[in-house]
Amino acid sequence: MSSAVRDLLARLASAVGLHEAPAPGRASPADGVDLSRAAPLLDLASPPCAARIEERIARPPIRATTEAAVAARLRAACGLDADAEVRLARSPGVLRDAFLAAARAARGAPDVLCVHGAPPGDGADLQAIPPERGMEALAALTADPARFAALLVEPRPLGAGDTLAALCAAAVHHGLPVLLDETATAFRLAPGAAGAAQGLPADAFLLGPSLAGGLPFAALCGRDLPPVDDAPDAATLLVADASLDLLAERPVADSAAAAGAELRERLVRRLAAEDVRAELLGPDAMPRIRFAGQENAEAPLIAHHFQLELRAAGVLTDGPDLLPPPRKQIEPVARAFEHATSRIRTLLIEHNSYLSGGLPWPFAGDVDPRLRERGLARYRYPKLAAVDVDSLPDERGVRIAFAAGELGPITSSGFYLPTRLRGDLDIRVTFRVERWEPGPDSACLGLFLQNEASTARYYAQLMSTADRKGEHSVAAGLEGRLLGRRTVDGSHGQLRLTRVGRQVCAWYAPADSDAWVELGALTLGCDDDVICGAKIWSKVRCGGLVVLLHDLQVTATLPAEQLPRLEPRPDPRRSG
Repeated sequence: MSSAVRDLLARLASAVGLHEAPAPGRASPADGVDLSRAAPLLDLASPPCAARIEERIARPPIRATTEAAVAARLRAACGLDADAEVRLARSPGVLRDAFLAAARAARGAPDVLCVHGAPPGDGADLQAIPPERGMEALAALTADPARFAALLVEPRPLGAGDTLAALCAAAVHHGLPVLLDETATAFRLAPGAAGAAQGLPADAFLLGPSLAGGLPFAALCGRDLPPVDDAPDAATLLVADASLDLLAERPVADSAAAAGAELRERLVRRLAAEDVRAELLGPDAMPRIRFAGQENAEAPLIAHHFQLELRAAGVLTDGPDLLPPPRKQIEPVARAFEHATSRIRTLLIEHNSYLSGGLPWPFAGDVDPRLRERGLARYRYPKLAAVDVDSLPDERGVRIAFAAGELGPITSSGFYLPTRLRGDLDIRVTFRVERWEPGPDSACLGLFLQNEASTARYYAQLMSTADRKGEHSVAAGLEGRLLGRRTVDGSHGQLRLTRVGRQVCAWYAPADSDAWVELGALTLGCDDDVICGAKIWSKVRCGGLVVLLHDLQVTATLPAEQLPRLEPRPDPRRSG
């Protein structure tokens, strides 16, 4: 909580005679953003909201806002009749449970049909059907209406608005009370209640803490509502009154949609760039991300790891539902989503790759004994690709050989040193091309550095591309940018990567020459430990790609804390 909000709440508590300031119902992750719940519709410390609250604090004599005043503002904001009932409480769960308990008692049925993006946070007894499966819920209700005591719906349109309307209408037809959970949707999808804007018939709708700056507040609006004894404190009621007053003048639905649209655009662009298959459903103000299975990984596994990566980046989500933050927080959230998407691409590659340690050090010359002891690791993606990575006899290096044939969307294979490198670096290797027959797309040989998270990669590379068939060129590939491309005799040469301080440079030199040419440089934001290696990658098909790599030289600091040993693993192409 910011100091401005803390100070405002302290003055508010003093004004209404509380011993301490009211606290928000649930804290966000430290130094992060919580997208698993509806953010407050208004920032208490923003000048318009703070001024409206200060007006109420300063009224002589200071008087706590009454429940009747808040109820009247809710009726007006949501377009309710003057005689509509409003119940106020500290928690949406208290109001929801009271409504459902009354419905169970009236109908003598235990089950509640819940169509919700996720089970309501404090309702573990409810099994939710996602809104996009509304037809499934409608079939269950139609088949056995007597089984259900009530229908609980989150009115979030996901291209299935008509299905939700039909579901609510069917519940009314069979005499089931309908409760709309608007704790996340109200005022965000439309001014007032989203269910009313969609024309969903309902007996009541539920509102949450987002209407009171995140303070413990909830409201149940409708008719024939059960009594509840859990009133919010006077300070929270005063904040809710001020917020509702301001929301009537400044609807937030458009700004919520704009924030969500910006997040959606950034995420869709990165998903396409990383070839991660997913779609975003629903309105911009409340999108839902749905992953597709790919590369031998099921959709639930991908979604689970996406959440873990977001959490590691300081963004908390709850399943596929996304509740975009205010626009001022979009930039760090968008960066977290882009980072998580890049990590998913890395994890997909690892999931469908063959990695095996135990390749003895195959290069002649002086080398740090720890590098020689730890040796090399083979890498192949996908794991069944027709590529072999083998050491040459008499310490003459490594041979990477792509067989002629289909490569699919991408095939990448080579070796890396399973050893952390730290500080200033100088990595050099000599290459000799034995066969280079790329297909209709590009083919590249790269000496690489990358951080352990695989989110930053740096290449000095030899390449041929579809637009320049028969021509070999070299270039620097630095964090996705291709720099300094120039044509060379590609049959024999040297590649080099250096890091001095935070500047990484890629270099090329002809074979048996010290005439190094700088291809490109990049100043890094940090000086992470890295690993190095060499690989070939191409796509679609090839007529064969065979390269010999020798004279690998590594100048770097090897930290004492090293990666765990990667043990030799059977080649899945040869097992069985």
